[in-house]
Amino acid sequence: MLVRNDPDKCVGCNYCIASCPYDARWSHPITGLPMKCISPGCMEMIKEGKQPACVQACPAEARLFGDILDPQSEISQKIASSRTELLMPNKGTKPNFFVVVSK
Repeated sequence: MLVRNDPDKCVGCNYCIASCPYDARWSHPITGLPMKCISPGCMEMIKEGKQPACVQACPAEARLFGDILDPQSEISQKIASSRTELLMPNKGTKPNFFVVVSK
């Protein structure tokens, strides 16, 4: 699941930036609205069946993106074949960000 901001409803208070447990949000320098990954450009790539820019650009191929509910997806197979931990599960945000800690 992707969590996105609706710029038509956002009032620009930026409380979500202050409360984000992952420090993954920032204020856009022109609009003042809160931003985070996944950008509109990346959303288009995903719709076209491509990987997000961060995955494509990583020279070490350290990032994977995909449907963890699809057992045939690369990310599901990586999670199944590796020891992983969820990123900050104690924050109660039900994260879908896995970190491989060993193979």
